[in-house]
Order: sequence, then C-alpha cells, then structure tokens
Amino acid sequence: MIDLNFFEAYREKRSLKIDMVTVLLAILLVYVIFSVTYGIYNHMLISSKAKNVQALREVAENPRTLDKVNEIKEKKEEVDAFLDEVDRIREMDRLIEGRDIIDENLLTFLSSKKPKDLFFTNFSISSREIYINGIAKDSYSVAEFSKGLEEAERVDSIFVSNISWMEDHYSFSLIISLKEVVDHGEIGERD
Repeated sequence: MIDLNFFEAYREKRSLKIDMVTVLLAILLVYVIFSVTYGIYNHMLISSKAKNVQALREVAENPRTLDKVNEIKEKKEEVDAFLDEVDRIREMDRLIEGRDIIDENLLTFLSSKKPKDLFFTNFSISSREIYINGIAKDSYSVAEFSKGLEEAERVDSIFVSNISWMEDHYSFSLIISLKEVVDHGEIGERD
C-alpha cells in the first residue's frame, strides 16, 4: 500500500518555470487585442464624427439656412449703420450743447439781477441776443438791472434802447449781446 503524505506539498518548494516563448506570445496576444480594440474604437469615433459633419454640412448647405444667414448679415449691417448714426447724433448733440450760449444758468442769473420793482413784459431770445421789454417803478431800477448784468461772463454788451415814462411807471427796452462761443469741434457732413 502506498503511503500518502499530505504535507509533502508544503515541504518542497515549487518553482514556477515560465518559458520565454510563452511570455512573448502572451505579450503579443495582449498587444494584438489592444490594437484591434483601439482600431475598432477609433473607427467608431471617426464614423460618428463623419455623420456629424455630414449632418452639419446638410444644414449649412440648406437653401433656407443660407437665406437666414444672408438675412442676418443684412440686419447686422443695418444695425452697424444705425449704431454709426447714433454715434454721429451723440457727437452732434455734444457739439450743439457746447455751442449753446443761452442756458438755464444764464436765465437764472438774469432773474437774480432783477430788482424788486422791475418786471418783464416781453422776453425773446435769438442766437446771440436777448431782447427784454419791461416796466419799472423808476429809471434807477432799469440802470441797476443793466449794471448788474455786466457781471455775467458771457455778456458782451448791454444796450438800453429805450426808457420812457408811461402814466405811473417807466417802460424800457434792453438788448443783451452775448459773447461768441469758441467751438473746437465740427459737425461732419453725412456720408
């Protein structure tokens, strides 16, 4: 009878012998599997991208799409022209405001220099002149008013053209000439 020794496997050291040809074949097999898998994956990606490109080409070459693109380009040109016009209008507005001689500050100044017993009956404005007709209790009030207006830096000259006595008051006419505004900008001609 044969004796069985169950511990024999633990007593002897097993040595794992790997054959070099087997290792090379395993490496080659892994490389081939990887190459084939990677090639299939790339082919699927390329096919997917080609389908996307074809779909985009069909959309881009569609006559309706081309018409919409042309319409959008025309509208963009119109908007650009409109924005240019808005910029020109803003520049013209800035220049006009710079040339504006008679403004709220000047009118406030005129009112502040008006004596208590002096009243305006007619007030008209042209480009560089202000015409005032009014009444006053005495001629001194008219002289005080015209002298007070000389303090304004924009006033070039003051001319009292008429002072006349009417029943119980003086009637007067006054012309205020304003200094010329120096403008360094120009309003361009329209293209």
